[in-house]
Amino acid sequence: MVMVIRIILVTLFNSILVYFSIGSYWYRYAFLLVLLTAVIVLFTYIARLCPNESFEYVGITLLLILIYIYINKGY
Repeated sequence: MVMVIRIILVTLFNSILVYFSIGSYWYRYAFLLVLLTAVIVLFTYIARLCPNESFEYVGITLLLILIYIYINKGY
């Protein structure tokens, strides 16, 4: 949450500087869109690095149980 607040503050500060330099607020909107897109991309990347391991073990356990049942029935 602190990172998002920092991004918003940096964007507002840069937009004020650009407004006094150029006289336009359009830079703020473009800059905010770029920064928020970067945050979304980073969040997606980090979420991909941390898989939910509980689902992976359930699949392996179920597969081993099915193989054990298949071998013991003698098909």
